[in-house]
Amino acid sequence: MTRDGLIMAWLEADVALDAAKEEEMRLRLQLVSTIWPASTEGTYSLELGRGYELKMAQRYNYTLDEKEVPAALENLARNSRVSDTTLVNSVIRWKPLLRLEAWRELTQPQKAAFAPCLTIKPGTPSLEFVEPKVKT
Repeated sequence: MTRDGLIMAWLEADVALDAAKEEEMRLRLQLVSTIWPASTEGTYSLELGRGYELKMAQRYNYTLDEKEVPAALENLARNSRVSDTTLVNSVIRWKPLLRLEAWRELTQPQKAAFAPCLTIKPGTPSLEFVEPKVKT
């Protein structure tokens, strides 16, 4: 195959891959909404018979609004008697990252106090087709 032919073949494969990814995502979301219409964060399984199962992991993406974090931390400290957690450091760039385990343990009033700086959106669910285990 010539260099130009190889480039063209690669470009065609790249376009086909993009189309396949879009179709896989469309089918994945349709399958999840059909089988698990009310799913929340967590892992779900569907027994298919003969040892096969379909597993779905629903995740959520948690992001913080950096501008709202200082006020939310102050509000959280005021409402829960937590020590001041404001980080002041002019040398290191600070990017707030949510510690999900600790956030999940907050009470509802504490979560409400922290809510102005937190956005929660569903992530893309993953699917796994599990083949039966071969008995030896």
